Amino acid sequence: MSDAPPTTGTASRTELMRRAIPGAENLEAVMYLLSLPPGAAAPAHRHPGIGVGYVLEGVYESQYEGEELKRFTAGESIYDLAYTPHLIARNGCTSKPLRFIMTFIVATGQPTILSLDERAASS
Repeated sequence: MSDAPPTTGTASRTELMRRAIPGAENLEAVMYLLSLPPGAAAPAHRHPGIGVGYVLEGVYESQYEGEELKRFTAGESIYDLAYTPHLIARNGCTSKPLRFIMTFIVATGQPTILSLDERAASS
């Protein structure tokens, strides 16, 4: 996903905030607004830290390795697992866009999303 502003038919991931966490050495919170057009999906990936989020509009479908597919609708919260293959992350609706906010807790300066075979850099 790109960091471009959301447009119809285009997936986007816009960083809204990146802040150090006081009292938590070498950790930061990173907040994103994510948008997926109808039926769009992210490739399989993993996160080097936990994520918490909120669905603003649409239907978010998510499945981690070893878990059942979960479906979240507008007004529901999301929890992303750290270090676990995130096999499905998609807009569960083929006619309406999905918009949600996610905040990840990661090591300072590290990415919030990695390919399945990529490792976060050591601090």
